[in-house]
Amino acid sequence: MVSVLTNRTQFVEISQTDRSKYTQNRFKSSPRAISYGVPQGSILGHLLFVIYINDLPLNIQGAKLILHANDTNALVVDRNEEALPTKLSLVMKQLENWFLKNDLFINITKAAAMSFHLCRSKPPFKPRILLRNTEVKYMPEVKFLGMRSTENLSWHAHICCLCHSLRKTFFIIKSVKKLP
Repeated sequence: MVSVLTNRTQFVEISQTDRSKYTQNRFKSSPRAISYGVPQGSILGHLLFVIYINDLPLNIQGAKLILHANDTNALVVDRNEEALPTKLSLVMKQLENWFLKNDLFINITKAAAMSFHLCRSKPPFKPRILLRNTEVKYMPEVKFLGMRSTENLSWHAHICCLCHSLRKTFFIIKSVKKLP
């Protein structure tokens, strides 16, 4: 049996955009042989990453962290709305510092905020959240551990998504059943 890790190479490519000159430069290293590593998408990769970030919750005060594979969720709660922006800012700074110290990059395009609230007439409080000097957008619905979560904690979005998925699966099964 031949290992999928034998005779593997890798290279590094960096793109640099100069906005003032409207140019983009690409730098690419020559391929180098890999003598060890973890295949992308393997279970071992997720396990090693979780071990690597295992101390993150110990370094963040003021938030409950939920870690799953390569997702990090911070739950920041306070009964006092006036105290929440300061608390959020402190938590975000701690997260930025920890990720920087551990050579990890936060993909700001995948970051989202949600303000949970019950159905009521008063609009939810949504303080400004900055991550690396970029504002994190509030989303009315996010996918969390395979479930659709909404800011009012309704099941409606998740049930609709599930029904859509089940309809597609049912159609495929029905089509296959008609084959000779």
